[in-house]
Amino acid sequence: MLKPSLLSTAAALVLGAGANAQSIDYESLELVFGEPVTTSATGKPQRASDAPAAMTIISKEEIRRSGATSLPRILKRYAGIDVTQSSAEGHDVFVRGGVTSLNPGLLVLVDGRQVYFDHYGYTDWSALGVQLDDIQQIEVVKGPNSALFGFNAAVGVVNIVTINPSLAEQRAFSVAAGPDGETALSGVATFNLKEDVSARISAGYRTADEFGDMADELLLFGQDDGGDPEAFSFLFDSYIDLSDNTQLKLEASYNDLDTYIPLPTSNLPGKTQAETQSLRAQVFHEGFGGLLKVGAYFNELEIAVADFSMEQSVLVANAEHIFKAGASDSFRVMGEYRHNKFQTVAATNPVILVDLAGQVGYDVFSLGGMWERVLSENLTSTVALRLDSVDLFQNGDIDPVSSFTEADFEQDFTDFSYNLGLVWKPTDLDTWRAIAARGAQSPSLFALGNSVAFPSLTAPGGLVNLPGDPTMEPSAVFSYEIGYVRALPDNMQFEATAFYTDHQDIIQFSGTFPTSLPPETALVTYSQIQDGEYQTSGIEVGLRADLEDRNWMVNYTYIDVEEKIPGQLFMGQPVLPVAFSDMTPKHRANVVYGREFGKFTGDIFLNYTSDTSAPVTSTLGQPFTTREFGSSLTTDLRVGYRLNDSFEVFAVGENLFDDDNANRTIVDGETRARLGIRGTF
Repeated sequence: MLKPSLLSTAAALVLGAGANAQSIDYESLELVFGEPVTTSATGKPQRASDAPAAMTIISKEEIRRSGATSLPRILKRYAGIDVTQSSAEGHDVFVRGGVTSLNPGLLVLVDGRQVYFDHYGYTDWSALGVQLDDIQQIEVVKGPNSALFGFNAAVGVVNIVTINPSLAEQRAFSVAAGPDGETALSGVATFNLKEDVSARISAGYRTADEFGDMADELLLFGQDDGGDPEAFSFLFDSYIDLSDNTQLKLEASYNDLDTYIPLPTSNLPGKTQAETQSLRAQVFHEGFGGLLKVGAYFNELEIAVADFSMEQSVLVANAEHIFKAGASDSFRVMGEYRHNKFQTVAATNPVILVDLAGQVGYDVFSLGGMWERVLSENLTSTVALRLDSVDLFQNGDIDPVSSFTEADFEQDFTDFSYNLGLVWKPTDLDTWRAIAARGAQSPSLFALGNSVAFPSLTAPGGLVNLPGDPTMEPSAVFSYEIGYVRALPDNMQFEATAFYTDHQDIIQFSGTFPTSLPPETALVTYSQIQDGEYQTSGIEVGLRADLEDRNWMVNYTYIDVEEKIPGQLFMGQPVLPVAFSDMTPKHRANVVYGREFGKFTGDIFLNYTSDTSAPVTSTLGQPFTTREFGSSLTTDLRVGYRLNDSFEVFAVGENLFDDDNANRTIVDGETRARLGIRGTF
């Protein structure tokens, strides 16, 4: 086991390695350090167990052997992570409780670029723009991490680190098909254009039959079946060595998808068609006593949901400098500018009135810093602070049927985040971690300024209004945890964490009862409200081993949720689409086992989730019914056979026990299977 001093020396060598100092070779560092390595938390390479954050790193080998075609099916194998599935392509991922439709607090990044949708405050897991063969590793950080990772990392972060084409050439493809109309195609190629220019191209396509009872469930709630999902994605990136100490990265991606997402107003699936585009440029320069990163990216989204369409874009420009001051102190200073804008643009139903509030957006100016200090040979402290200053803006006519004026949109607020961490290594085998954090969850652009009026058979005048509220402020999330990691013989590792999280001023939809009525407002109005809080506490325990011919992992999560949400029940019935304590399972357990037998590989995954329930309604203003979901036991299996050094054939089965409760949404789980071939060159 390496001493911390050797780790620091290796990290310093990496940061000072010359031409490709910015191109971190994760595989080589993992071999040196004996465990996965990250640069996300502090900016410098460090072992996952040394990071001042509760971090799980999923390797590309674990991804490949999972047999999954989507990231959520991989993430659900790990402690503290919960996944629900609302359709064949629709997933929600939650960290340490607080289950609801379209998780608004989990920040998802691809190489540090946001793929989180600001317009509604969620991540569409079909629109990440990367193939599984693109991924070097997935870094999952649990708990608030806004100060370390940036805007909206309120409950956690999933950072997807992709393969760097300047470090290794790879050609990979995968083709799979199954009896449920499932087709999954992907291809990834990295290559050197010339000595100082490398590039990567990847593309993928997926489709499948929608779950069999989707049409019946939608018909039951007065909705139409929108057909089967499809998803296409394309990515190009390149690295250009401008000098011995400077490197340029250029990236472009495109996604086109057609699927269902759960609607937060009702917890029912809603048909969605979306296109996303992204452009990015980054410059890495080794100098000024450390590593300087300067970059910008632009994300654009066009989305149609229900009977109207919306556009959203975000421009982010940022810079950070990572440097050491003496042998004991490392620093990271950063600045960021963010420009977000959103508007509803069209309606397929002529009765629906859209674009009543014009274009809404905000400018955010952020400053932050991180200071890591080696207090002794065995003790390291980390302090990270971030300040976000937000200015709301509005262009166009003010919604004529709302009570808001132009002055209401002249809002600005300042919010701060912090992450405090202590890492203590009393022996070469033991690591203790103590963390306190405050994160911020910004209101979505939809919550701040959307306005859509649509027909309702139950509302006076036959119309209801769904406006935003420009006076909303960010929700605060506080978290405290203690973690312990122990290296055991035979390459085993034990890990345990106890945590407590406090979510304050939560933002939610009003549900059954309108927030205002005529004559106070021109129409019956349902808006998002900011009222209430909930707390989660629990433990995560895991044991794993990675041996030459087999690997296994066992983990267990217990979560207790206490909520204080005014008006959540009326005469014993739910009136809001959230019930965090009922929707969050108290117990989750996972078992993963993989084995090699000559040319054969076999990998099995079992998941147990205790019973939950969720309120469901057909539309705004209608009474909720409680949908009960019993405990579930699901099993996924992958068997592979290597034909030669380049080709492998495989078979995958998902939810082999055909557990109806596996999805924990109104759509019953189904058993699905596929056969495929994968090639690497």
